[in-house]
Amino acid sequence: MKEILYLHASTGYLAAHFFNAQESYFSYDERTKEVDDSIVDPNISFSQSQTPDGSIVSTPRSLIFDYKAKFGSLSHINALHVVDENIAETDAITWNGAVTEHRQEPIPQSTYHAGLEASEYMDTNSMTENATETKDNDSSSSVRFWSDFSRVFYHPRGLHRVPDLADWERETGWASGIEKYKKFDYEHEVLEESFRNMAENCDLLQGVQLAVDAVPFGSFTTALLMQLRDEYAKLPLLTFCSLSPFDAMGINMDNAAACMSAMNDALTLYELGSLSTITVPLSHPSTWQRGKWDEYINADFNNPYHSSAILSAQIESITLPLRLKSSISSSTDIASYCSQLNWRGDTPFVALNGAFPISSTVDNLNLRESIFDFSHPAALHKKNIHDVPFSQREVFRGLDHREKAFAAKWVEEEHVELREPLRIASFIDLSYPIPSSYPQFFTHLDSCGRRLDIHSSDTRVRSVSTYASLTATPRTGKLAKPYAQLSEGLARRTSRIIDDLGVERDIVREVGEMWWSWVGAYGGEEGEEDVRGEDDE
Repeated sequence: MKEILYLHASTGYLAAHFFNAQESYFSYDERTKEVDDSIVDPNISFSQSQTPDGSIVSTPRSLIFDYKAKFGSLSHINALHVVDENIAETDAITWNGAVTEHRQEPIPQSTYHAGLEASEYMDTNSMTENATETKDNDSSSSVRFWSDFSRVFYHPRGLHRVPDLADWERETGWASGIEKYKKFDYEHEVLEESFRNMAENCDLLQGVQLAVDAVPFGSFTTALLMQLRDEYAKLPLLTFCSLSPFDAMGINMDNAAACMSAMNDALTLYELGSLSTITVPLSHPSTWQRGKWDEYINADFNNPYHSSAILSAQIESITLPLRLKSSISSSTDIASYCSQLNWRGDTPFVALNGAFPISSTVDNLNLRESIFDFSHPAALHKKNIHDVPFSQREVFRGLDHREKAFAAKWVEEEHVELREPLRIASFIDLSYPIPSSYPQFFTHLDSCGRRLDIHSSDTRVRSVSTYASLTATPRTGKLAKPYAQLSEGLARRTSRIIDDLGVERDIVREVGEMWWSWVGAYGGEEGEEDVRGEDDE
């Protein structure tokens, strides 16, 4: 068994969708209460824990860091987290004087969890029953926190509630984030009490999968990783890093707020470039452009419940080979996965691309038209940019025999210069599951994610076919160049931006030099002409 530990820093929505999908793979025998045969090994991502009443439940091998206010009602619904909020007054008070007690009103249970308890939502583990269930129970409008739609129990040791920001604190203050982690670690001993205990509970730890939002938790997370690397120097680490909405390619140097956010992104990725084995930058959902790729989803990109559902489907799909049983041909581990993508040793950043769903596109051999780039800014989405990748890892899932044949042909014809082992395509029969916790923003699809001829349908989608890929591509050099220019420019300017970030000017200069080296590694040059998208010409 090769377990994975998951770290989530201010990416609770991604974590909830990700582990809900993992939970849907569980298929229990009601008589023996054991997991039936499945191509996914649940023990890689889950461990067993005991509840106060002696029951055994599976909990994710995860550490989740977020501001206290963002956990919602999680402490009230977690069967493993026992908190007696009604301590008897005689036990709590040691003197006989008058006492005035003020209690914060508990956050009420979410609509979705209330429906689960009332059995209003069907068992999503049965992928063939009640195929005509409707979308009436969609919970999109009632989600307040990421914990509102979580279907799994989290171990208390893995939940880390970081003190909320004070009114005068900045989310983009780099130095303040580092100090926040040091103080938090001093009080909670994160590495010793949480990470090490989970790591020692593994038979053979294959690595760590990290998801971080760079804006609020970039420096906090890099401080954690620096401490982690002191103890686990060679542990493979696959990171997904969500960036700010400010595109460094067109940034106005006089816009202090935009420069601070973009520089925070540059600093976070710079640190991850050495701390992480592979890092996947993720563009902010508010910058996503609609097109052919979202033809069958009607999602609100500004709603984190929706946008994280799309991203989670891509991340869960592209990392699925890491969680397959060793007997499955597509199975691999994080170390092999990352070394294949960064075989040259100087391309630590790869791009996430995907099509979701793909049921009605592969048979027309227009898959490329339906693939969206979740890593590069919109200015680099120009259709005639056809860079030959350095390496690529692809996953097709849920295709029927006809679609699989078309997809295999497409793989042969796309990037003919790139062959195995530099390009690896996995075809996995298991579709991406759509549990009842997932937003029902699909259009013109039946319950299995196949296109319907009718204009619309109220049928609840239960699963969809998905394509996802990670690619080391020269296009990333065009993402690196603006970060190099920004760092170089701020190091020369006399402004308060660097002071507000709390970073020394020499450090910013070093960051710029490193970004220039990455520009060269990805095939770009300092004086090259910028590439603009179709809308900018």
